[in-house]
Amino acid sequence: SVTSIGDGAFQNCAGLKFVTIGNSVTSIGKSAFSDCRGLTSVTNFANTPQEIEWHVFYNVDKSTCVLYVPAGSISAYQSADKWKSFADILPIGAQPVDVTTTTVTPSETTADIAWPTITGATTYELIIRDTDGNIVCTLIFDAQGHLTQIAFAAPARTNAPEQTQAAGFSFTVTGLNSGTTYDYTLTAKDAAGNVLDTQTGTFTTDGLTGIEDIPLSIDLSAPRKVLIDGQLYIILPDNTRYNLQGSEVK
Repeated sequence: SVTSIGDGAFQNCAGLKFVTIGNSVTSIGKSAFSDCRGLTSVTNFANTPQEIEWHVFYNVDKSTCVLYVPAGSISAYQSADKWKSFADILPIGAQPVDVTTTTVTPSETTADIAWPTITGATTYELIIRDTDGNIVCTLIFDAQGHLTQIAFAAPARTNAPEQTQAAGFSFTVTGLNSGTTYDYTLTAKDAAGNVLDTQTGTFTTDGLTGIEDIPLSIDLSAPRKVLIDGQLYIILPDNTRYNLQGSEVK
């Protein structure tokens, strides 16, 4: 998993609309997101704010760009140097939706997971495993859909709930592998930790299209970084285009 974001990694990416920082990231380099004037939200899953320099978000309008963080870490970000400059620091949470049963809508590398609220439930624990039983992602939400704990998780993208009472919640988990089968378990518990309901199921992400593996002999000298339709690509000197997963895009 990614543990650091390098100096100037996304500098001057004017078309970048949102950023998701995984909970495994412990350092963010100088000017990593400077001059990303189109940013509307930054979602940071780290429970403890990373130490950053003032120009990491230079020329990002922090009066309109919302910072989403784990619900239990809001006060830490509000007092953390540089992070506290964001005007709106809100809890990461699932979106309220009207559902009566658990559903999963996968794409190539994401899965929208929706579940109904359960009377008396104070927490919802979502665990995603691969077919070998290895935990890929553990997410725990409170009764209002706020994300309170995260472990072993791929980056996820969402925003804060718009209401505190809902028929159900929907959360988008990203960073999954394409063409891969996963098992999920969603457990609702009351304040005493008693299990009120458990939902289980399986889903398979879509396979990637239009790409090939990078040849082992490829020359990676002097690559260029470009943003096309909101997607970041690496362009090599011969104008071959690769996505950030290391596959050639035709």
